Amino acid sequence: MAPTVDVDDFQQRAARFAQVQIRSEQSAFRDAVFRAYDGRCAVSGCNVPEALEAAHLAGRDWRKGHNRVTDGILLRRDLHTLYDRGLLQISDAGQVELSSEARPYYAEFNGRTVANSSVA
Repeated sequence: MAPTVDVDDFQQRAARFAQVQIRSEQSAFRDAVFRAYDGRCAVSGCNVPEALEAAHLAGRDWRKGHNRVTDGILLRRDLHTLYDRGLLQISDAGQVELSSEARPYYAEFNGRTVANSSVA
């Protein structure tokens, strides 16, 4: 017996799928940022590729075409999440500044100077 299909549920899921924004430049951006940081997280120094993500710098938006290597920073996944949520910030001087919520768990990074990319 074939499973019954809830047409309304399918329509809702299809609508959500259609809303996902496709980022055609994502692969090239990720590769360029990975190479610019020599495959190491700018904050932690982690070099496990599966744990790293190319993050857009604060104020840069891929929707507005900010997809050049200079628009990004390579971060470990958990640090990327903290960065995107504003719990980890990078000062103009390149210092890591952690929120009071994140500091107890990530204290080793607070005040650390981030690594620069090899791109000027």
